[in-house]
Amino acid sequence: FYVDRFRVERVDLAGAPPATVVADGFFVGSIAADATHLYRVTQPFSGIVAAPVAGGAETLLATAASLAEGLRVTPTHVYFGDGLTAIRRVPLAGGAAETVADGIASLSDFVVAGGIVVYSEQDLGQVSALPLAGGPARLVGVAMPFSWIHLAAGPERLYWVDQAALSAAPLAGGPQQLLAVDLDSDAGFANGVFADDEAVFWSEVGAGTIRMLPR
Repeated sequence: FYVDRFRVERVDLAGAPPATVVADGFFVGSIAADATHLYRVTQPFSGIVAAPVAGGAETLLATAASLAEGLRVTPTHVYFGDGLTAIRRVPLAGGAAETVADGIASLSDFVVAGGIVVYSEQDLGQVSALPLAGGPARLVGVAMPFSWIHLAAGPERLYWVDQAALSAAPLAGGPQQLLAVDLDSDAGFANGVFADDEAVFWSEVGAGTIRMLPR
């Protein structure tokens, strides 16, 4: 799935032409999908909307108090960033939205994995983890302050990239490890990171490259 301004398009991996899944009346923000539904942020009102992939009636699940970004889907909830200071979630089946984390110092990114929500704070240059079952947040690692800090979760490790370095730490807790330094970055654009079962991939925007490191 990908966003084309007011539409969400779907491309078959086998090579079929793109097909429109959703045509919105506003710009489409973040999107996420599971096996049955496409979830999107519709602007300018920051509504979290669920639409069946096979077609059918849409459902407004929640409305953010501020600008909603960064949808993440689990088997039970849709999580979303509400402005720069909070992460909230709403049940897939519908119901009231609840706050998972607040008081965040300029939310840069977040992921949900292994029973925790991990979020990065741009102003502080740090990555923290909060148990979904309740309890205090713990520091996972540090990053460059005032830099974008993008996150990715692998099977056992969390990865994050800023404008200077790629780092990792165990999801269950443990020391931070620097995997790559002196990244070729661009101050105006964020580097990205992605992880799967075999490797971690990251972009260095200044060089226009994507790099890979086996897990």
